[in-house]
Amino acid sequence: MHAADEGWRLAGAFVLHWGTAHAIVNALALIALAGLVAWKESWGAVARVASLAFAAQALVLLAWNPEAYRGASGFVYALAAYAAVRAGAIGLACAGAGYLTAQALGMSSTLLPEGISPAWPVHAAGAASGALAAVLQDLPSKIRIFFLCEPSR
Repeated sequence: MHAADEGWRLAGAFVLHWGTAHAIVNALALIALAGLVAWKESWGAVARVASLAFAAQALVLLAWNPEAYRGASGFVYALAAYAAVRAGAIGLACAGAGYLTAQALGMSSTLLPEGISPAWPVHAAGAASGALAAVLQDLPSKIRIFFLCEPSR
């Protein structure tokens, strides 16, 4: 069975991790980035990024259908991309894109068990959704209301 047949597996994939180190690194990154976005903007912005990231990652997981996926790093990429784009840190965003490319080319991670590679399609979906959320935030107010965005500060 895969996520399309059992929807709880889709949501569960983002909560389960490959081990304690994997869970701790994801949790610390999420706490730091969510705190940064909330401090600079609002918890509503964090919720919007997370919602868009969940939708994008879920679509990728359904299409890609990996036999094994665990972790919340797609949300980390989403928050990092959102923060980088909102701050105008294009160099940082490009560095992140380079890192995703390295993953796509087979770079491994010491946080994952042997034989498990980083899920770069899910990471890319997270980063793209975070960047999209940042761009949507800057749309004119009448369009922005459609996306339930708060006014820019």
